Order: sequence, then structure tokens, then C-alpha cells
Amino acid sequence: MTTKIIEQYINHNGSWVPYEPMIKRNGVFQSPENLWVKYNGEHINNTWAVNFTVKGREKHELISRPKVGDFVYSDKTWSTNLSETKTCVGVITDVRSKDFDFIGLENLTAGFWTNSLGTISDVVTETNESLAMCDFAGKTNSQNIILAKPTESTAAHQCAAYSTEGFGTNSWFLPSCGQWGVAQLNRVKIDTSISATIGSDPLSSGSYWTSTQYNSNDAWIFGWVNGTKRGTTKSNSYTVRPFCTYEYNPVPNGVYIYDKDNNRYTKEEWVSSGKGVSAVCGIGISTDTNSFMVATGISSESYPFGGRDTLIPNVPLLSSGISISNLSKATHGFIYTTIIISQLGPSNALAAKYAMTYVFGNDQVGYLPSFGEVTTLYSYKTQVEEILSMLGLSLWGSQYIQTCTQFGPTNNAALYWQDGKSLQPVKNSSLKVLPFTFLPFQGSTEEGIYILDTDNNLVTRSNWDVSNNNKAVGVAVITSRSQFVIALSEKPSSTLAWGSRDILIKDIVTTTDTNIAKLDFAGKSNTDKIIAQLGTGNAPAAEYCSNYIFPNGQKGYLPALGEWQIAYDNKTEIDACMSLIGGTSIYTDYHWTSTQFSSSHVWLLHWVHGIDRVNKDDGSHSCRAFAPLNFHSINSVQNAKIVPNNTLSKSRTTNESGEATLRLRAGKDSTFYVEHQDYVPYSGIIENLSSDLSKEVILEQGATVNITVKENTESGNVVPNALVRIQSEDGILDYITETTEGGMISTHLLNGSYTFTIEKDGYSKAVVTKDILDNINAITFVISKVYNVTANVTKTSEPVPDATVNVWEESQDSVISQILSEMGCVLFKRTGDKAGTFIRLDENTRLKYFDGSVAKTDGTEGDVMVYLPEYYYRYENLGGTKFAYRFSRVNLGEDWVHVPASLVGAYKGYVSNKKLYSRSGVTPKNDIWFNEVTSYSEARGTGYQIIDYYQHCQIAMLFYAKYRNRHSQAVLGIGGAEYNTKTGGTDALGNRDTEKASSGWVNFRGIEGVFGGLSEYVKGVIINNNVWSITNLDNSVRTVKAYSSRGYISHIQAEKGPFFDVIPTSIQSQDQLGENYCAYYYTMGAEEIILSRSGAHAVEGNGSIAHTFANDGTTSASYEVGSRLAFRGELTESKDVNSFKEIIAV
Repeated sequence: MTTKIIEQYINHNGSWVPYEPMIKRNGVFQSPENLWVKYNGEHINNTWAVNFTVKGREKHELISRPKVGDFVYSDKTWSTNLSETKTCVGVITDVRSKDFDFIGLENLTAGFWTNSLGTISDVVTETNESLAMCDFAGKTNSQNIILAKPTESTAAHQCAAYSTEGFGTNSWFLPSCGQWGVAQLNRVKIDTSISATIGSDPLSSGSYWTSTQYNSNDAWIFGWVNGTKRGTTKSNSYTVRPFCTYEYNPVPNGVYIYDKDNNRYTKEEWVSSGKGVSAVCGIGISTDTNSFMVATGISSESYPFGGRDTLIPNVPLLSSGISISNLSKATHGFIYTTIIISQLGPSNALAAKYAMTYVFGNDQVGYLPSFGEVTTLYSYKTQVEEILSMLGLSLWGSQYIQTCTQFGPTNNAALYWQDGKSLQPVKNSSLKVLPFTFLPFQGSTEEGIYILDTDNNLVTRSNWDVSNNNKAVGVAVITSRSQFVIALSEKPSSTLAWGSRDILIKDIVTTTDTNIAKLDFAGKSNTDKIIAQLGTGNAPAAEYCSNYIFPNGQKGYLPALGEWQIAYDNKTEIDACMSLIGGTSIYTDYHWTSTQFSSSHVWLLHWVHGIDRVNKDDGSHSCRAFAPLNFHSINSVQNAKIVPNNTLSKSRTTNESGEATLRLRAGKDSTFYVEHQDYVPYSGIIENLSSDLSKEVILEQGATVNITVKENTESGNVVPNALVRIQSEDGILDYITETTEGGMISTHLLNGSYTFTIEKDGYSKAVVTKDILDNINAITFVISKVYNVTANVTKTSEPVPDATVNVWEESQDSVISQILSEMGCVLFKRTGDKAGTFIRLDENTRLKYFDGSVAKTDGTEGDVMVYLPEYYYRYENLGGTKFAYRFSRVNLGEDWVHVPASLVGAYKGYVSNKKLYSRSGVTPKNDIWFNEVTSYSEARGTGYQIIDYYQHCQIAMLFYAKYRNRHSQAVLGIGGAEYNTKTGGTDALGNRDTEKASSGWVNFRGIEGVFGGLSEYVKGVIINNNVWSITNLDNSVRTVKAYSSRGYISHIQAEKGPFFDVIPTSIQSQDQLGENYCAYYYTMGAEEIILSRSGAHAVEGNGSIAHTFANDGTTSASYEVGSRLAFRGELTESKDVNSFKEIIAV
């Protein structure tokens, strides 16, 4: 073999100087960066500089102005489609320029307005119905009622005490007559939204209290169904429903100029901006009552209100027999303009028509203002005219301004701009119109049809420049229900099938109801599931769309019927935009959708004739890809770490401009990856580097993934400084990172399949493949610690060669002690889909964290739960009637049963706002159906549930393992709690057990009321004629035959193995009550029976660990039965109290 020696040189002041590499520099043998080599007589640089510029693509959520009927969430967001991942707290009833009202989801207890009669000052008081309907001061009214009647439990008190997540007490109020009135105008829409929320109370057909006072003895009530309203005695009892107001578009009070990009300026700021009059959109007025933007010019023509001698219902003022001074109480022109046109028709309501067809510079449409709004505008006349003069625009002079306010059937109201006085012309009189609109909502995008370009700009057809057709991505459709981009071309009808017939795709909308099908907007999710379940090559339509790449790099999907229907409803404008940008016209043919009709059929949409359905294997239909409409900006990323060749020691960090320089070997391929805490890592390769190079990297945002590495089991110790290699299935991503001292890694990943390789010296390597989805954000990996065991076998002090050595686990007492020590009280917050974080409480009290700091158990710092640790067990038949169960912290073989970690509530379950909680100091919920309490637990989010069968069995198993005594009442006591005993009676015990308690709750390792006080429905068991169908944790089902008669339990199925089943298999007489399990078994031998545990009464043999009540159906209810909250999913333990408190539960 020949060894080739390459001479090395340094270029020193233009001369080539031989370099001796074995020179110690700063204690390290190191090559200088300007090292060159001589190769074939030519000097070649040994390293080159790679100048990285790292940028991040940040996604921006499309924000639309809220609308009546939208759902409001605890995080103070809203949407037209109900979110499955957020907590809905109400439905919007009225939207204004700056804020909106929304109605709570629960009826409060029927009660009185006030028990003591007399007029309450500062509460709107009206005997005239038309003026009462102009009262929108519900919040102020309620506050003044409470101040005047501090010791009464009035309807206003009830509303103020109402609380939801995100909107606490004193946020809610008793709505006024006007607030009920404008809500009732959209009754069907609001009722539909309320009915879509889990556990909400529908609005009743009876009457509700308003906060509007009628006189000293009476207050107004409002009928929801028919809109009737009248005054009634304040001491009468009527239903109460709370409202709340949220300011979604905060604008300081004042007068502003808005430009066409929705930017707001004071007059002085506008002058400084240098902008001209052509950039003006309108003049904004912001006040505490009326806020709006007005056009800068009044109409050139005059227009009548219209409909003389026609009294338009629901449009104030309905009576001309009231003082004209009340005209300014009329507001909400944006609502009444629509009603006027609807009642009179566009050709007979010319003033309203002109206002509604007026388009402002930001594409907002106008409305005909109310007299109250024009009066507000007039109060700022000086500032408005100063702005008009500054802009060089004409003043409005001595004009009468038309309004939408009626004054009885014959007249309407107008305002004289010269002096602000009112005029009541007949409705057919023609006057000037000044269009009003909402204050612009910065950051929002108006609904409509746009052209999307590669710079992420949305451009209307009228503003599109055809010279930019090469930058067109597609036609963008924006509605409150869905937003998407339609591809520029499509697959011809003759070459594409949908997929195999008679295979039902799971977890996508499947319905034969057209109206329900049109509500499916989940095309992207549907497409992924169709391909996953049918397999690659078996879903041609979905695969074609998924493989379609839009000009901006996005991948497409097969649209759902709801998305196609929205497109069809905007057909004319979409066709015009597609033609303008040179796209292929949407074929006048049937198009595949991803919405399923049945196992054999799928929904179609014809671009001319509309909706239809067809067999899935019919291959003669067109296919057009849609893509999500995503908005983003690209910004420099500071503190991104660039790692070459998986060598962390040579990494560099980007500066504030997103720049960093690495020197890499010449003539070689070098790999690198870039990571930053807010973005998906990026990996790449630089091949055969031959010169200095500039490299731009754009990082994407993805799903947040929190990885925890544990030792031996999921409940084991965290493993710090473990190396985790993450490789994407497509080979694009390949990088290595390291766990923190807390054993965690927080990163971002795009949806897809990844291989995770976890390594650390002293541990066995683990390789796991896992799919990452948007809602997967917590993963725990387990690596096994490697133990070195040295066994010296001797006989009479002499070594014994070739001896067989068996190494056994530590003693059972030690293992059980470990498991029990980990079981105990925690505070818990859900952080994502079937994932959450818990922190331990003090061993001796629930009122402190493990570090001694004060903990709150009232729900403000999370649910109070008990951690049930992970372990394994194995049943052993010892012969005859003898048996044993062995415990292990690790899996010792296929015959060992895995018990995963989970949480159960520390207390019996408490219900608030149709959701189940585990809190101290409250009365547990009783007299409830199984289906109800199940839905209330699931309404908390995925992972939450009621206590299940396996948790029930685990609690019993650990009790018996600890005490070796099946008579749980003899150990813990009988207790004395009843169904209405408040929770928290054992908080001072923490995880300590009660000892023969004769009153209050009993306690076992932090589980208060582990038996007694209130029975608990149990999930996961259905009993038919004493045959128990048990749903396993993998959703498979097994059956066990229970004993057929009621009585005191003498034996359970656990004695026969292999599972620890707390199922009665024989009974005994009452004379033998103190023996065996000391628990009663109720059974009727009927069908579709569910299980209850715990028992309710403080009687020997009734409530106990093994108590079994198999006597109720899913719709049975009793004051003796409730349930207990539980959670199954990815659990992460926090060791820092402050960090835990900062976590926001979802």
C-alpha cells in the first residue's frame, strides 16, 4: 500500500510558507483556517467559508371580523365552525365596530329581578316598548342593580356570579331589552350554534328577565321564541341567561383618518405621513357608545327612505307619539339597513340601497346610519371639518343627512348638518346620504374571492395586473366557514377514479344528508385519511390532489363537499378570476369530493348542476386540487444553531441578521443541520465544496413536539444528555439533538412519519418510529439502563466454573413500596391532544406543592388528581386456591401485564358549565346520567374521561398489595360522608391514609372518598345478563362471566387471573360479612347495564374498595351516583412550580 503525503502551506503575505501541523497552539494541535494544500503543483484552499443566512417563515392565522352566531372560546378567539380543540363559552349575538356581545351556554336558576320594589336610579327605565328596545346598557344596568340591592340574590347578581374559563365572575351581566332584541333577530342562527355545543342549555320558549326597568314596580321580560316583551312585577320568577361583552377591536376614543390598508392616523400623524387624499379610506369616530367610519363625501344625489305609511317592524322608532329628543337613542344602523331593504325591497328603499352598495377603499360596504350615530358624528363636527379641509375636500354644508331611524309609519328622522337639529320628513322625501361602515379591523381580511400570488398577496380581480400572471398561485376563496386556494388546472375526467368500493373510510364525514354533507370543510384531513386507509396506489383522486404542487410550493388536497359548495356559490367570480390569470377553466363536469356518502358511494359536485353522488369505483369524473390558504412572512432568525457534520462542538449561532459563517473542508461533502426553538429543524448537504459559498436556509413552523426520555419505564427517572436523532421518512430531515438536564427536548416537526433513535452511554439504544400530527405534542421515550452484574460462585471458598447464574429482580416489598411512593396527589393541566403536565403536591397535605409553597386546590391551578404509576404484574397459580401477583417496574416477558400511568381525580367529580372537574371545597355532582357525566368529562378535551374499569381495578390492586387485607373498611374506616358532603375534607392528610375513620371522607394515597359518600360511574364496561364486556386500553374487547345473584362478595375474578379483574364470582351470607372483601354486589341480570364503584353509604359492607353496583342503565340517574374525573394520555412531570403555574391549560 502506498501512502500519499500532501504538503501543507500557509499563504503569508503573498508567499507560500510550508506548515508544520504538529505545532501546539494554545495547548491544542490545531490547523489554521487559512491552511492550503499543494496538489499536482497547485495550491488549493483546504477550507472554504460557508456564509449562512437563516430566515423563518412565520404563519399568520386568517382573522375575520366576528359575526352573529360565531362561537366564542375561553382564549378570547371566535370562529364560525365549532373548534374541537378549544373550550366554547358562548355564541355571539351582536357585533359592533369595537366589541361584540355573546350569550352564555347555560340558563341560570329562575329568580326575581329584585325582592324589594322601588325605582333603582341609573338603570334605564322606559315604559315605551320602542324606547326600551333602544336600551343596550345591560352591563351598566346590572352593576347599578347590584349596588342598589347588595344583599339580595337578584337576576343581576346571578349573572355577575356566573363564570367560565377565560371570562370570570363580574364579566357577565343581565342583558338589556335592546340586547335581547337584536339577538332575537337572528334567533335561528343563534339557536343552531348553541345546539352544536356539548352540554349547553337551549334557549327556552318562555320569557327571560332583562335589565331594563319598566317602572318602580316592574321590569321588562323578553320572550325568545316570538320576541314579545312586557313589563312584569320585579318579584316574579323568570329564567335568567347571562351575556358578556368582549372588545375585539380596541380603538382609543377620538377622531381618525383611515387609509386603504386599514392603518389609523390622527390628523397630525396623517400630515407627517406625507400621504395624499387618494390614500384616504374614511374618517373614523371612536366613542364608548357609537363607533364607526364615514365616507369623506356625501352623496351627489338625494334619496328617499321609502315606504311611506309602512311601519317596518323591529326598526326604531315604532311610534311617532314620543318626544323627538329620544331620536338619538336609536343606534345599530348596520342591522336596520338590512331590515329596511328586506321589508321594502331595494327599489323602494333607495337611501338604504345607496349606502349598502357604497364600497369604501378597503372593500368594506356601507350602511345607512341611525339618528343616534349621526348625532354622535355631529358632536365631532369641528374635528371632522378640520380633516376635510386639510385633505382639500368639500365640506358637507347645509345638508340634511338621511338616517334609517323611523318616526312612526309615515316619517323618518334626518339630521341638519348645519346645526345638528332633527327633521322628521315623510319617508318619500329625498335627502343626501352619508355612508357609514364599521371601524376597520386591523389584521383582518374581508370575505371574498381573490387571486393569490407567490408573494402571498391577495389581490381582487379589479386590481390584478395580468403582467403578473406568471406569479399567480390560484384563486383564493375566503369565507367565515372555510378558506382555500383553487388550483390553476385539473385532472381530466376520463382518467381518474376515487378508490375501492365498499371500503368505509373511518373518521371522515359520512352522511346521506345533503345539508350535513355541505358542512364538511375538512378536505385536507379527509385526504390524508383516505390515502392512509386505502394505501398508496389505491386512492387515485386523493393522491392526485395530494401530489399536486402549487406555484408557492404548497401541496394540494381533495376538497370536501362543503368547500366545493362554497366555490360553487361563488362560481361567476371564480370563473372570471381563473380566466384572468390564464388558468384552466373548471370543467363543466362532475368533480370528486372527499366527503363520503356511504361505504360504496361518495359525494360529487357538478360545476353547472350542483351536488350529486356516485359509486366510488366509477372512474369518469374530474379532479381539482385545493390547498389551505396560509399567510406567512419571512424574517431573519437570530440564535439559530448551525451544526456541521453532526459535530456540536463546531456549531455556530446566527446573529441578529440571521447570519453565521462556518469553515468546511474543501473537496468534501459536508452535512449540516439548523435548529431553532420556534421552527422545524432543517438539514442539508453541501457537496464537493470548492469555493466560498453563500447559503440561505428558510425554516418552517410546525407542530410543537415535547420529547421526554425516561429510564426503564414511563414513570422512571428522566435521562439527561441523551442523544436523540430525528430522521424523516422522506429523508429530508436528519439531525441530532440532546436532552436537557430535565431529560426533555422541545422541537417543531412537520406532519409525517419520523424515526427517533435515542442513545446514551450506559443505556440500551432505542429506535422508535412515530407519526407526527398537528395535535401530537408530547412523546415519552423509554431507554433501558444497562446494569453490570458480577457474580462470583464458590464452593468451600473455591471458584466454581461453568455455574449457571440467575439474576432476579429486587424484592416484591421493595417494588410495591416504589409504586406506592409514586402514587399520590398532583395538580394537572392538559396541554394538548391526550397530553398534559402534572406537578406533585406535598406528601402530607394537598395545600402545598412538593417544595412547600402554597398550592391552590380550587381549580385555578389545575385539576387536583392522583397519579397512578406505571408498572407490570403477573398472575401466578400456586396450586389449589392459592395464587399470587408479582410486580415489576420493567417488562419481564410477554406474560406480564402492562399497567400504564394515568390520573384519577383526588375528589368525586364536580360539574360546572357542563364540564367535569376535580376540585376542593365544592359539592360533587350527583343525580346524573352515565351518558351526561361521560360527555361532561370529554368536554374538557381529549384524554379526559371518567374513571375507567382498569383504574378501578388498579386502585384495588394497590390497596390489597399495601395492606394484605381485603377488608378495606377495617383499615381506612367506614367514614361518614354523604352525597352532598363537600370535597376537600382530607386535604390536610395529603397522601396519608385515614385510619378507621368514622366520619367524613376516607382517604387512600390521596384518593378522597375512595369508597363511600357517592357511587361513581365507571367507563369501559357494558354488562349483559351478568356477562361483562370489558374494553381494553387498545380498544379490543374481552368478556368475563360474573356471578348471577346479589350478595356480599366472597371471590373475584382476579383470583383466577391472568388479569386483576374486580368482578364478583361468588357471594357469601351476611353472617360472613367481616371476611373476604366485605363489599356488596348488586346485580339485576339485565341488558345494557353499566358499572358503578365505591358505594354511597357509611355502612359496613356497603361502600368499599371492591363494591360493585351492576344495576343501572346509561340513562339511569340517582342522588346517590356521580363519578370521578380521570385522564389517560402522555403525562409529563414538572419539577418547577413557577414554570407549572405559567402553563395555560387547553
